[in-house]
Amino acid sequence: FLHSSEISDSITCYTSGSGKRLCAVAERGEGPTIHVFDLRTFRRKKSVNIPDIQSKEIVSMQFSEDNQLLLVLGGSPDWVLMCWNWSKARLIASSSVSVLGTPLTRCVFSPLDSSLATVIGKDCVKF
Repeated sequence: FLHSSEISDSITCYTSGSGKRLCAVAERGEGPTIHVFDLRTFRRKKSVNIPDIQSKEIVSMQFSEDNQLLLVLGGSPDWVLMCWNWSKARLIASSSVSVLGTPLTRCVFSPLDSSLATVIGKDCVKF
């Protein structure tokens, strides 16, 4: 279990890395925050603030196969897909992936090539 003192607002999504050594928890807020935890020690390794999106929440996240990158999908109204080097809290790339009137629900890395990502929503798949 993760201690609640680490999280101050609502949790909007969770993901664990390959090997189950890491997990990331997204927290709702004016600038949503992602906390990455080490599941062996249950301590927070890094917090990443997401200040430049209109959404107050993160809808989906996924670690790359090597756990170096974190793919993040911001929610409505702007639906921004971001790729972070979470250990350095550095944004690698971002793109608006909004589809008119369609809520998006998930983002995933390709298991073979972490430079490829997919966004999934109701009646929608974007590569």
